[in-house]
Amino acid sequence: MGNVVPFTAPPRQRPHIVTAIKVANTGSRPFLCHASDGHEYWCKELHSAHEREAAINEVVVSIIGEEIGAPVRPWTILDIPEDLASTSIGQGELRRRMPVGPLFGSLNLHQARVSRDIEHVPDDGNYNRFPMLVALAELCMADDVQFLYDPSDENKMWSLDHGFWFGSHEAPWEFFTIEGFPRVRTPIPSVHWNKAIDAVRQLNSTLEATIAAKLPQEWNVKDKEIHQLAAPVLSGKPACIAKLEQYKSVYERRHGQ
Repeated sequence: MGNVVPFTAPPRQRPHIVTAIKVANTGSRPFLCHASDGHEYWCKELHSAHEREAAINEVVVSIIGEEIGAPVRPWTILDIPEDLASTSIGQGELRRRMPVGPLFGSLNLHQARVSRDIEHVPDDGNYNRFPMLVALAELCMADDVQFLYDPSDENKMWSLDHGFWFGSHEAPWEFFTIEGFPRVRTPIPSVHWNKAIDAVRQLNSTLEATIAAKLPQEWNVKDKEIHQLAAPVLSGKPACIAKLEQYKSVYERRHGQ
């Protein structure tokens, strides 16, 4: 899916936060907001307890997910109006000041359920979605893998919360997989693994330019940092394809697909 707003727009055309709704009780303390485009987003700031790399990871993984057709949540970059810049958000122990923008915003999904397990594979086209997500996780050295299931839409699944990807759980950008992708236990027809393999093959050297164009300039992400993230993704294509082929061959052997 494409971004909620086009990132070729100048900064003044980006959506902005209208109202903060609540603060989540998690490590980076993201908060839910109403935005000027009429949507709700979970917002993550550049400078949080999880370091700046976590917010950059969210953007970069989302971009790569879009490039290969993986089920990442729609996202955007959100500005903070001046009249909200010094306000407080949240209540009680979760009360905090509005962070400095711009922020990464992940489109809210009402009544969704978060899980670390692969479930509902046959539901709502998830056959198509899991192989793409396996590819994304392999390319981006996933850790702390989480899934969002939408019970209102036949359990359609999404990937979310990519702050610790690129091997960033223990230290930022260590570039190896710590946890790995959960085991896929339900047979998925070969055609869907083939689609993921083809999508990985199509990634090319334009990836760095795409990332550079969509990261907010205000974050001051250096060209060498973008290369540092994109280069192992592209060089890791053969290993990713081999992993996808391995998944496919297991299901062919066991289930005659």
